[in-house]
Amino acid sequence: EKPFGLVRDRLSALYFSAEEIRLDREYEEVIAKVSSAGAVSRFASNLEEPRGIALDRSGNLLVADDRGDRQGRLLRFRAPSPPTVNVPPFTRLSPLTVTGTTQANSRIDAFLNDSTTPIQVFTQDGSFSLTLNLRLETRNSVVVFTTAHNGQGLTSAPAQFTIVHDG
Repeated sequence: EKPFGLVRDRLSALYFSAEEIRLDREYEEVIAKVSSAGAVSRFASNLEEPRGIALDRSGNLLVADDRGDRQGRLLRFRAPSPPTVNVPPFTRLSPLTVTGTTQANSRIDAFLNDSTTPIQVFTQDGSFSLTLNLRLETRNSVVVFTTAHNGQGLTSAPAQFTIVHDG
């Protein structure tokens, strides 16, 4: 009820600030997340009076929280660092399996070329592998994101790569 701020992340999840939301129970002075699939979850609660929200280039969530004393505060919730991916600049292989590391208990979303549907994997220990079906005899672009807390948290800035397939 009574939403104030609204912002969309790079993977189309929405964050909003509100006086309260009702999920499994009632949460007050809350930031909620609506996933791109439509699932609503509590991101942060028991703030003072969260109002304006924004995402910076690194994926950090900034929240203007009014403490009621006219001084307020600006909160920053940190996004994970972009994933590290071991990608060769050239390959003869397709499909190609690449490996990487990121924050533990994360979801990895990789977009190959102009695809709008990600290759999605989850990691418990931070290590992951992706199988990429490269376009043959051309340059392939790969963009990889990490979303903390198994997809329920903030999303990193992208890690971007180019792989040339050369048979």
